[in-house]
Amino acid sequence: MKSKVSPINKQAGVILVVSLIMLLLLTLIGITGTQVTSLEEKMAGNAKDQNLAFQAAESALIEAEKFVLLPSTGLFTFYVGTAGLLGQDDPDTSAIEFPEPDFFNSNAWVDANTIATGSEFSANFSNHSGAVIASPRYIIKVLDSSGSKVVVRITARATGLNSGTQVILQEVFEKVY
Repeated sequence: MKSKVSPINKQAGVILVVSLIMLLLLTLIGITGTQVTSLEEKMAGNAKDQNLAFQAAESALIEAEKFVLLPSTGLFTFYVGTAGLLGQDDPDTSAIEFPEPDFFNSNAWVDANTIATGSEFSANFSNHSGAVIASPRYIIKVLDSSGSKVVVRITARATGLNSGTQVILQEVFEKVY
């Protein structure tokens, strides 16, 4: 019996080509895995930043509610043109005397137009490295001050650690005397 064994000089190096293709495939799988992990880390960071801004905006709403509930707050008189505190428009003339700013314009949220949160809530939001977000701000607009109640609309805005992350919350709040 004769065996058909190829002599060494007739081999064409196919195993080298197959090995290089396998190495290329493993490299592509590794690079893709790294890119997916990097994207997932960015998404998790953005979600955390958005959550931080949301919590800060909620704290501003709570502080504004406490401000409205203060017994010394004269909601009927002081909101005439004071920064961040807007009076009730005249229902008889349908005139908008105290227009609310464009809440989506960052320039509307400057110190002159809004109220910064006080010491109870301000700048208590930070990340693991100790970076602190800017103090949330709010605007109170009187909607109705008839009878023994006052109804206000509170709009709060907060940013995350990235200034591009912004959350704006709005609520209608009623104080009954």
